[in-house]
Amino acid sequence: RKIILTWYKNVIHIGKVNRSMNIGIIGLGSMGLNLAKNIISKKYKVYAYEENPEINNDLKKNKVKDLFLTESLNELLNKVISPRIIMLSLPADKVDEVINELTNFLEPEDIVADLGNSLYSKSIERNTLLNSHKINFLGVGVSGGPRGAKNGPAIMVGGSKEAWNKTKHIF
Repeated sequence: RKIILTWYKNVIHIGKVNRSMNIGIIGLGSMGLNLAKNIISKKYKVYAYEENPEINNDLKKNKVKDLFLTESLNELLNKVISPRIIMLSLPADKVDEVINELTNFLEPEDIVADLGNSLYSKSIERNTLLNSHKINFLGVGVSGGPRGAKNGPAIMVGGSKEAWNKTKHIF
């Protein structure tokens, strides 16, 4: 394990990188795929689910090392064991539907991160829903487009300090 230094609120934190964090991404469009590649570049394995058959076929032909495609949400959740972070890189109109489905399968202390630059009031609603199931939520605004997602996006994160501390090394 590597030792990392993190600059946060004018304090340097020293800690170990947790490479065993179980990471899943739902949505592998241009942003989701490039975020997955960014995370993989930090020596993590990523499990992913994508509904679009064209994207899946392309990824099966042009494999990305340490990116493991799953055929369903259920398979994704079986592969990414708890404690886990499930990142959503989805169109705005799909986020609530997927979160509602996930609440049936996630376990306490799991983390859902919405990477879709959602309106803050929607993030508050999602946080309230997930917290009622003892699931952590992060609203993660991602800036920089697909190239930034791959090479290091600018992010703005809202959510519990506990969830952020468990995941900040990934971002």
